[in-house]
Amino acid sequence: MWSLFQIELYKISRRPRTYIAFAAITAIIVIFQFAFKADGESYMNLLLQNVQDSFELDRGKAI
Repeated sequence: MWSLFQIELYKISRRPRTYIAFAAITAIIVIFQFAFKADGESYMNLLLQNVQDSFELDRGKAI
């Protein structure tokens, strides 16, 4: 089973599309992190607008 896993990892790593996908996922994560760093309060308000009335949230500590 371990050798089959190693063979499959080798086959995946030989394709350039794998690295393109990893780069795209990394870029998306970096963009989201930068957006939250730049204007996190408004994003938190957007995400929590449905539960604002039901719960008392301290958004300053949530970020």
